[in-house]
Amino acid sequence: MSNLVNQAFEHNDPQAFDDLRKLMAADLITDDTGADEAVFLADKGLCEAKSAYDIGNGNGSEQDIIEDLIDREAARVSVWVQENGAELVEKGCTAAGVFVGMKLTPIFGPKAVAVCTKIGEFVGKKIGAIGTKLIDEGTRKIASYAKTLYNKAKTAVVEFAKETLSKLFG
Repeated sequence: MSNLVNQAFEHNDPQAFDDLRKLMAADLITDDTGADEAVFLADKGLCEAKSAYDIGNGNGSEQDIIEDLIDREAARVSVWVQENGAELVEKGCTAAGVFVGMKLTPIFGPKAVAVCTKIGEFVGKKIGAIGTKLIDEGTRKIASYAKTLYNKAKTAVVEFAKETLSKLFG
């Protein structure tokens, strides 16, 4: 295992990194973690560890590594939304249809729930793909904004430190 870590981290071997990620995910699965969650946690943990390793060894600037971490997290969210977004929108619309149907039952009778549920399912299927695309686009915009905020915060801290040192030591 230590040879695999060495290959992945010190030699930037993508195959070793992928093998290490698979081993970690498999270990998490044996600890009763779901497969999707195990893959997510293994990838997240290894990428963050590799970033810390790179910073510690002077491989890349903090700026680049933080931006890479932001991009990686946005990609993870994007993949999750692509895999689950349409289904969640459909389920949400179906649940809304059931709710509306229950509210309309006193007026239209018990068939209101069935009719409104079908309408909710139909609407959910129609807007699921659109909603998934919009959420994905929003995630990308948030990632871009996070990078901008990081740069502004970094600049503000540096300026504050310079002003403070100037006042203290003139």
